[in-house]
Amino acid sequence: MTRLSIEISVGEVRYKFVAQLHSPKNISQFHLDPDTFYDKWGGEVPSIPHFEIQIIEPVDSFFEKHTLHVHPSRLGGGIFVCYPRRIGSIEGAMTNFRVWCLGSVLTIEEKVDLNTVLEECDNDFQRAEQVMKDNYDICVFSTEMT
Repeated sequence: MTRLSIEISVGEVRYKFVAQLHSPKNISQFHLDPDTFYDKWGGEVPSIPHFEIQIIEPVDSFFEKHTLHVHPSRLGGGIFVCYPRRIGSIEGAMTNFRVWCLGSVLTIEEKVDLNTVLEECDNDFQRAEQVMKDNYDICVFSTEMT
């Protein structure tokens, strides 16, 4: 399984996020419910291949203190990045996780929701990342994939 590790900086403060990618072989293996999550919020059930991003670090109790875009697994055990559209590649999962991490720090530090920035940028992840850097001094400090 693929693990992603991203460290986000805001000034001298660092936040570390680690995720495990899951690539279900069929819809019954989706951690996020095909009907009540993907179809309801994304408009369709993703086709295979599809990647789901389980958050390993920080631990679950971190998310009790912060209102972030996460969703519990319907299969038990774990919190996942709340993204209701298809993520069809490891590269796409890395980009998605990167923007989610930046947006989570934006919410924690500035009380600005990631969706606000994404809407301003027409859901362009690259532009949203630049806005977070330029307007809030929030940027990726390091990334690792294993």
